Amino acid sequence: MAMTTVAEPVSPGPTAPGAVSPGPRRGFRERVTGGILGRGALSFVIATAGVNLSNFVFHLVMSRYLGPGHYSALGALLNIIAVVAVPIGAAQLAVTQAVVERCSDGRQRSLRRVSAIGLVGGTGAMLVFWALTPLLDAFLHLSSPLPLLLVGVWIPLATLGAVLQGALIGEYRFPLVAAASFLGGGPVRLALGVGLVALGLGVPGAVGATIAAQLFTTVVLLVAARSEIFAAKRRGGGQERYAVHASLRDAALSIAALGGYTALTGIDTFLARHFFSATRAGQYAAGAVAGHIALFLPGALVMIVFPRLVEGAGTSTSSRKALGEALGATVAVGLVAAAGIAVLPGLVVSVLFGASYRAAAGIVGLLALESAVLGTIGLLTYLQIARRSLSALWAWVGVGLAVLVISLDHPSLLAVVAAMLGAVVAVLVLLGIPTLAAVLRASAGEGAVPQQVEVAGEAELELSLVVPFYNPGPRLRAHVTEAVAVLEGAGVSFEILAVSDGSTDGCEEQLAGIFPGVVRTLRLPRNEGKGAALRTGLAIGRGEYLGFIDGDGDIPAGLLSSFVEVARRDRPDVVYGSKRHRDSKVIYPWQRRVYSWGYQSLTRALFSLPVRDTQTGVKLIRRDVVAAVLPRMVEKRFAFDLELLAVARRLGFRNFVELPVVIRERFSSTVSLGSVRDMLLDTAAIFYRLRVLRYYGPPVRRAAPGRLERAAPVRNAPEIGHALGSLSLDGSVMKGEQLA
Repeated sequence: MAMTTVAEPVSPGPTAPGAVSPGPRRGFRERVTGGILGRGALSFVIATAGVNLSNFVFHLVMSRYLGPGHYSALGALLNIIAVVAVPIGAAQLAVTQAVVERCSDGRQRSLRRVSAIGLVGGTGAMLVFWALTPLLDAFLHLSSPLPLLLVGVWIPLATLGAVLQGALIGEYRFPLVAAASFLGGGPVRLALGVGLVALGLGVPGAVGATIAAQLFTTVVLLVAARSEIFAAKRRGGGQERYAVHASLRDAALSIAALGGYTALTGIDTFLARHFFSATRAGQYAAGAVAGHIALFLPGALVMIVFPRLVEGAGTSTSSRKALGEALGATVAVGLVAAAGIAVLPGLVVSVLFGASYRAAAGIVGLLALESAVLGTIGLLTYLQIARRSLSALWAWVGVGLAVLVISLDHPSLLAVVAAMLGAVVAVLVLLGIPTLAAVLRASAGEGAVPQQVEVAGEAELELSLVVPFYNPGPRLRAHVTEAVAVLEGAGVSFEILAVSDGSTDGCEEQLAGIFPGVVRTLRLPRNEGKGAALRTGLAIGRGEYLGFIDGDGDIPAGLLSSFVEVARRDRPDVVYGSKRHRDSKVIYPWQRRVYSWGYQSLTRALFSLPVRDTQTGVKLIRRDVVAAVLPRMVEKRFAFDLELLAVARRLGFRNFVELPVVIRERFSSTVSLGSVRDMLLDTAAIFYRLRVLRYYGPPVRRAAPGRLERAAPVRNAPEIGHALGSLSLDGSVMKGEQLA
């Protein structure tokens, strides 16, 4: 019976007969509510989408009731609210960061104390704002200061609400925040706005509805957090549940960063009100509102991912994963929304705003694209705030560019949009560079420690073949059986190490009892990646050549005979299969072909490898090459092949031989958008380690490799089979911590 070796404590096995496996509905629900949408965050996203939709309807109704002239005034006032909300939002972030980090020094303040400070500070800000009302009234050409005075009333209410919301988000109590935000920002504001404007109160009525909605939201949040706010009084001044660290630098950075981002999202509407007539400014404001549909979900995603970014400063494994999920969702949602608006801009404007706003049809598509970029900028800005990096301030550069260009030349609405699009793209690049650098440093440094994985001893066989697999389906047994037959036919002494990368479908049972002494099954306790499985097998292989072939059977084992022949005859450093070989026969869907071509082009540009295809899952590597390379490697996932070849070349090995392959039709695949994202990140991390950190060390002097005499097939050598069956994994190579 084949021996099953456990590398670490075995995880639960396959589902027992008669047990009910998770159904498709449950699996879909678990996928949806996992990751950044866990801990009730999905409810917050849904509620925020509802609030944004309600606000959008609010704008539509107000634009029709008020007309372009008065609606442009309302748009300018709401942009003022957005700018004033910057320090308020910074206070919310400070509370969230403090709750997540659980500060414990002497400069803490309780939630009750911070709420009181926020309310007092908001009241003071209201008085300052009222003092500036005459200047703002003159700049915006308003007929009455009343709307501006009402905006001032909004400030202390919003400040208190932000403190409470920050505390609840820091505790991941998203459902409570979702309920308060949805009810206040949705039905209350819309119903009151329609009622007050219909009564003839005009712009002041619309602003008054906004204030009433904020009051409702703050009261709901106050009720939700009442136990924390009033706990100290009831307990006689005991320890509070929440604590906020008074960091002037953090507060200043948050205020400045959010101020830049907020100004960037509304500076065009603000300038349009100043430079254009009331009607044209109203048309531009309508186009901006329609374009900001692309920002409906990104705002919610930023808030739910921010605590996770704080936990790992944007660079830990979990933090990078959350960032990747949020970034992918933000880009996808933004581009889909922008494309939908750009296809039928005239219809969008006419249906949403009416015929009097038809001039916005020419700019709404570009404004939607601008908003899609702004969504990504918002996420990256919050990431830099979590990292406490001054890179969070780059949005101000975009504001300066927009003001400069628009002030110098604003002949049309389209010219303003073009200036804004150029400004936001510049900011995206400026933010993307430090973000990518930080992620690469973290990814390259993570696990970049001595692995203590060595290929020890002299070769005892001609070939050790590792077959890594993860839930490969029913073809595993046939694939391994074919490999045994091919290698026997080639007349080599060999062993097959089948390594399960934490499979959960019980596929290891397929190999039970086949070819005792030849096929050995190893199992990692959890899914770590193809690279982890390969490292496990290669580290204990006893062959003069150590190779591997994917376990899913897409690459037929019959190819191994040609690989063995070349290895015996030419003694190359590496023999690798390539889909790019002219004699290869590949059955691949077009999406995989595009991905494969793109990745191959990327690796050639970054690494200058004499290899046209690094990722085809069949290779043979000479033992001394593996012995030199494996201890330096850190990759655990699909980029293992690339790192192996890149490090081998770095260490001075140059003799790589390319052979054709046959790729059968793929019935299943572990390649998804997530794995593509991870592989690109891992590839960049390898480049960073290789070219920047010089982690892999200088080239080594190579000794001439030894050569085994041709040996009989291992199945005819009982003593070798006995030695293989008794090989222990208790040595230093296979300790659990080295596989983690």
